[in-house]
Amino acid sequence: MVTLRSTAVVVLWLLFIVTFVRALMMGHLSQSSGRRLWLMFFLSVLACTFWGEAAEMQLDRHFRDLPVALYLKYFCLVGVCHLYWQLLQDVVELPASTHWLNGVIWAAGGAAIASWVDYALRSSLSRDDLRYIVIGARDSVISLYIFAGFFRGTRMLLRRERVAAMRLKQTAILCFFTSFVITALGSTSAGVMTILGIGDPQSASEVLQPFLYPTLFFFVVMLIPYRWYSAIPSGRNLWRYYRLKRVERRIFRLAETQPNINPQQWFVFQSGLLELSVYRTLISILDGYPMLDGQPQGKLMFEAVRNCVSQSSSYDELVQSLGACVDVRPHS
Repeated sequence: MVTLRSTAVVVLWLLFIVTFVRALMMGHLSQSSGRRLWLMFFLSVLACTFWGEAAEMQLDRHFRDLPVALYLKYFCLVGVCHLYWQLLQDVVELPASTHWLNGVIWAAGGAAIASWVDYALRSSLSRDDLRYIVIGARDSVISLYIFAGFFRGTRMLLRRERVAAMRLKQTAILCFFTSFVITALGSTSAGVMTILGIGDPQSASEVLQPFLYPTLFFFVVMLIPYRWYSAIPSGRNLWRYYRLKRVERRIFRLAETQPNINPQQWFVFQSGLLELSVYRTLISILDGYPMLDGQPQGKLMFEAVRNCVSQSSSYDELVQSLGACVDVRPHS
């Protein structure tokens, strides 16, 4: 388990360093929104570095065994929530009733500092009890952000998004929020049990731990740069291109000529080029089908394409209806 955790931490830091250097070289940190995103990325990876009690102890031994790592993770994750909330407010119009979340970080931070000072001076709690309370408080604050603002704001972004790769990213964020809230139920319950002195906090904190794995998975998917998985071709676009290409070839075969557009065939390895090839093939069909007007062997194809053009109200609808023309057969 330790080896698995260490490997995951190394992978996260490598992912961060490689993408950060690339973003720095390309000037993506010139805007405040870009710097905010990278700060969120850094704080998230830093918090993951000290995940687990064993990792906390490795850092704490350099600070006379004070719970530095525990509170470091607290501030990192609450800080990420505050930064993401600021980002959402910049890109979507959220109702005024949610603006009170801007002050949550100050209340949560003040309470954390006060509790750390109290523990450092008096040590009135055992280390285990302190962990249950701090982790429960941290996850409660994060869940508050998620329920009060993140779910609504991210759904608004998802509804507005038209790029498949970005829709995947927004969906991963929503899945991350959902699995995190489920995991947080256990830690929050453990914190409440510790404060009230009832039940078994350890069992409460562990019962929902299996949900930590999908949480980490969706977290990693969130961190993958857009360009990395936007290069994966869409199966839907591959199918659309295949059908449009067959229609194009049939039109120009019936017209006894060759299309002017002949895109490269390696496009399938890049989603952006695939979408461009779909568009170019569509234009080739629209340019070529008038040549079938008045030709007996191309009459059915001409009428089918003309009907698609006249009846389609959007680009997607036109692509889909033209692809169906592949089933049009000339008279024998």
